[in-house]
Amino acid sequence: MNGSQLLTELRRLGASLWVEGRELKLKAPTGVLTAELREELKRNKASLIAILAPSDGADEVPFAKRDAPLPLSSTQERLWFLDQLEPGLTAYNLWLGVRLDGALDRSALERSIAEIVRRHEVLRARFTVAPSGPTQEFAAPPTIALDPIESQHADEGARRDEVTRALVELCRAPYDLATGPLYRVHLGRVGEHEHVLVVGMHHSVSDGWSLGVLTDELRALYAAYTEGREPELPELPRQYADYCAWQREFLEGGAYAGQLEFWKEKLGGELPILQLPTDRPRPPVQSFAGDNARVELSHDELSALGELAKSEGATLFMALLALYQTLLYRLTGQPDVVVGTPIAARNRPEFHNLIGYFANTLVVRTDLAGGPSFRELLRRVRGNCLDAYENQDTPFERLVNALQPERDLATTPIVQTLFSLEEAPAAHSTIGDLSAEFLDLTANVSRMDLTFGVFRSTETVMLWAEYCTDLFERDTVERWLRGFKALLLGVVRDPDAPITGLPIMGEDERRLVLEEWNGTATEIREDVCADQLFEEQAARTPDAIALVEGAHEVSYGELDRRANALAHRLRELGVAPGASVAIATGRTIEMFVGILATLKAGGAYVPIDLDYPAERLAYIFDDVGVRAILTRAEVGAALPTETGDAHVIELDARSASGEDTGAVERRTTSKDTAYVIYT
Repeated sequence: MNGSQLLTELRRLGASLWVEGRELKLKAPTGVLTAELREELKRNKASLIAILAPSDGADEVPFAKRDAPLPLSSTQERLWFLDQLEPGLTAYNLWLGVRLDGALDRSALERSIAEIVRRHEVLRARFTVAPSGPTQEFAAPPTIALDPIESQHADEGARRDEVTRALVELCRAPYDLATGPLYRVHLGRVGEHEHVLVVGMHHSVSDGWSLGVLTDELRALYAAYTEGREPELPELPRQYADYCAWQREFLEGGAYAGQLEFWKEKLGGELPILQLPTDRPRPPVQSFAGDNARVELSHDELSALGELAKSEGATLFMALLALYQTLLYRLTGQPDVVVGTPIAARNRPEFHNLIGYFANTLVVRTDLAGGPSFRELLRRVRGNCLDAYENQDTPFERLVNALQPERDLATTPIVQTLFSLEEAPAAHSTIGDLSAEFLDLTANVSRMDLTFGVFRSTETVMLWAEYCTDLFERDTVERWLRGFKALLLGVVRDPDAPITGLPIMGEDERRLVLEEWNGTATEIREDVCADQLFEEQAARTPDAIALVEGAHEVSYGELDRRANALAHRLRELGVAPGASVAIATGRTIEMFVGILATLKAGGAYVPIDLDYPAERLAYIFDDVGVRAILTRAEVGAALPTETGDAHVIELDARSASGEDTGAVERRTTSKDTAYVIYT
């Protein structure tokens, strides 16, 4: 991996590099710096300094002028617009939960939260409308008072669950962007030495990196206050409002224009809409209702893929993205695959320690036509990723505005799916003298049709999916996760195999589909008739619904009784094996009554198309020698006037009152004629 590739990979993972005094500085989320990346940093130190020093070591981000309305960032503008379109939308609520064990100093915790809110003015933002558009202003630093929520449940585990659920529900409530505040802090008390802290923020003022900043500052501040000393956190060099003004200036400059031209060329023309096989019809408007599913991978499996990527000068992320695009191609048959991937977008050192919404979505469009080998596909994806990284400063919102894709409230524009590789922070840590366990709090939200990701920690590797529950069942998404894992194993075994031939099922699932589900052998009962099989079913489930015609429903038991009554009547008219009965009722419940009654009586039924001319119908009746014609009053006029010796029975005019609905004595065998059809 050369310096440029390492820089792009670290930035994609949420890390930032810059140069101070010819020394390389790095800021990265917990867990990102694996041993492999540390070695690469040492090996590429000189080239990284050469790359970064001319740009990142030069001019600083200027302070925003505070004597005029402060603009929103591009991402804030998008979320503000969505809030205007659908007030009370909760799909963009973020929260962080942590269980605290030990003697909690509530006063120190309150001071810590208040200091974080003071330091990061964006948390005190509220959005207003000026003649130039939406702007932001900031409230004064607050005083924080935490009144713990408690549960009266006797069982400790139940108390913990009840308190946590209550806290999350509070954070799920809608935010008012016009009045603020756009953050929430709630504390729950499980026991004397156990508390649950949940911090919520609206996405317009926070992102995933920001949650890490908040955690780091909370840890430092709480430790200082409980030890009776002043915190050592340096004042922030800039605020998020400075970033907003700096971004606005960038968007009016030539560098942005050049990047935008790249994206217009890359994504120009008609963009494909991802056509995943859904379990339910797509609703006309997205509800953002979601859930998640997971499948475990092993470090060895991931390392093997990483070695393959390394051999092609690519990164592990590029190989995983190529696998995901292969999976989508195999599921949809669409060779033009467009996937979004989130990046931290904090390329300046002034932004490293800020809370705010910096994250951007990069679009990677790959042509999988021709069924290339995975190795060849990896080369294509690598080139697409490097091109995207070089043009990553274009906000996704501006890209949508520039491309003007056909808008549809049922789908997201440009991309309908995301893929990410994330380094998981340690689940267990400390905050001061408290033991801290970070909680996995499900949001039940999906902003895309489908999001896949690999979540890697020192202990485990998890392949996870976030999916829209309006479209997919959990079983479907779990099957796709297993398919991704099967692809990974197949690629590691044979990277030169065509992607169309790679396995998309594990051995167990393959055996289920090819062998068990196709095990259709069954015993054929040659001595039984069709009406007998129906009678057996009616005896098993007499109250189950057998037929539905409009608002009219008929159970198995009722259908059997009505057929028995008619069968006794047909017997009286001489219907027996060898005799025929015409069914001229149209597709109605009476049609099934007539068919079953004819079979029970021993005759053969003759279905009649009422659109035939009367002469044709007369010929059929005469040719087959029908003993009876079953019809309905409203269609009887279509019958010929001459029906020979056949008895015409209008089923909807018959009264079954007082008729025998008991079983009909059987006179047929499975070798007798069941029906006669004229074509």
